[in-house]
Amino acid sequence: MSDRQDLRYQFGVIREKDLNAFALPGGTIYVHSALAERADEDELAAVLAHEVGHVAARHAAKHLQADLGFTLLAQIAQAAGAGPESGKLANSIYGLIRNGYSRRDELEADRLGLKYALRAGYNPEGMLTFFQKMLEERPEDRMDQAMVWQRTHPLTSDRIAEARKEIERLRTTKFCPACGASYGPHDRFCTKDGAALKEKAG
Repeated sequence: MSDRQDLRYQFGVIREKDLNAFALPGGTIYVHSALAERADEDELAAVLAHEVGHVAARHAAKHLQADLGFTLLAQIAQAAGAGPESGKLANSIYGLIRNGYSRRDELEADRLGLKYALRAGYNPEGMLTFFQKMLEERPEDRMDQAMVWQRTHPLTSDRIAEARKEIERLRTTKFCPACGASYGPHDRFCTKDGAALKEKAG
């Protein structure tokens, strides 16, 4: 039920001890073994749906394009005689900008993941309970909150708050069981294929 149907998604497990998963360009998604062991069915579905969201939104490809573009500009600047201090400053600024985009991409993947999990018949609350497990494994402190602008991922507590808002919104949304298109609570049939819309899950 992804918004990107042109790929054949493949899933695998890597033996690692931390709660993590990642997606590669092209639709290949890996889950760490510790995550697969500790997550329940709804939580695992939410994690996989989040990674599918990264693929559907082409986040990895966009980051790669941005990195290549910055590298090219840096090479041009160096050839034009820019000093090493200018290069260091540019790298630092670009790193902060890239981290900001990464945090935004994570929140977008969360929103897409909640939508995909719901469409597939899983309880989207699984994302919330999985985030709680992440917080238990690595509690946040004041330093985390103060240095959030240096992080590639949003604070887990912020992700929980945003996910709760999105779940509430999704629960007033209907879906077409045939094509997956989203509709408002008062719609009855899909305008694309005429299928009767499916009520919210849970």
